[in-house]
Amino acid sequence: MFSPPRLRAHRHRQGMTAHALAHRAGVGTDWVEAVESGAHNPTPEKVAAVAEALQITPEQLYAPEPEARDNRQYWAAVAATAPPMTTRDIDSVGAILRRISRRDETT
Repeated sequence: MFSPPRLRAHRHRQGMTAHALAHRAGVGTDWVEAVESGAHNPTPEKVAAVAEALQITPEQLYAPEPEARDNRQYWAAVAATAPPMTTRDIDSVGAILRRISRRDETT
């Protein structure tokens, strides 16, 4: 499944504006903004063009599908699609994941 947060995170990591990415990928700025907001689902061809513009693989713009009732896999998918986080955000998420992990071990 295509991940809008992953696209946004890769673009931000490279310090690229939506306009610059659109120009490099041969798409419109409105298209980039619509895809990042989740309002538009891109075709595989457009994902490939955007990935090439970001110098990453298309697979890096997709999130793994968690299996039903698998908390660890679910949270791994959530973390993989999260936008860049501060150290404090990461610590908070880590605390939550540790609690979930402990709960899973007791069930």
